[in-house]
Amino acid sequence: MAIKIRGAYGLIGGGAGALDAIDGAALVDKEIAIVVMPLGYTYVYTLDADSGAAESSPDIIAPDANPGNKRWILNGIVPADPTDGRGVGDRDYNDARYLQDLVDDDTPQLGGNLDLNEKAALFNEAPTSDHTFNGIIINDTVGEDVAIGDVLYLKNDGKWWQADADAEATTKGAIVMATDTILADADGVLLLMGFIRDDSWTWTVADELYVSCTPGNPTDTQPAGAGDVVRIVGWAMTATIVYFNPSATYVEIA
Repeated sequence: MAIKIRGAYGLIGGGAGALDAIDGAALVDKEIAIVVMPLGYTYVYTLDADSGAAESSPDIIAPDANPGNKRWILNGIVPADPTDGRGVGDRDYNDARYLQDLVDDDTPQLGGNLDLNEKAALFNEAPTSDHTFNGIIINDTVGEDVAIGDVLYLKNDGKWWQADADAEATTKGAIVMATDTILADADGVLLLMGFIRDDSWTWTVADELYVSCTPGNPTDTQPAGAGDVVRIVGWAMTATIVYFNPSATYVEIA
């Protein structure tokens, strides 16, 4: 029996040209698929009609329609340059044409939970240029115009407003810091925890920073008036860099 060779130019997603878009009902054991990828390399697959293995791209691809136990099994990767010494049986993911790190992809997405494998997420405590930051963020809506470094609280309208230590209602609860100028009712990147730099700051290293009685950026002067709320939101790493990590505890001055 002649072996059919099929072609595709994508792996999964079910779209036109994807390997998994080929109806499983039409597939026969030992068929070969050649998938030409955008970066100039080619995947070679063989169909195993009795596999039944769980899909795990790129190694195992299941047809979207009528898969049964049929699975495309990756045999190897053919490089764009045949003179580099690798053949179909060689699967070298260190080739420069493959994704080497997340810097190469500015919109990476996970298909499941990220297992740190007993490692850690490394933050840069010294952002290298003005108005840069790194840490844990959200993208959400502010209720008024805010500037970089402004400390914001979550109001009951679901928007973020400038925190004011003159009142408990505008100091307690969830606290974030604006990472840029954001206009009222617009979405922007808000820092939950991390390091942020603004070269206009003039902090004293190691100072505690508090929600200010003047809405906006934090202050290194602890609020002291009757009815004021004292809540630490971070520390000065340098004159221009803040470690933002708001405390869940606050005290109202009697």
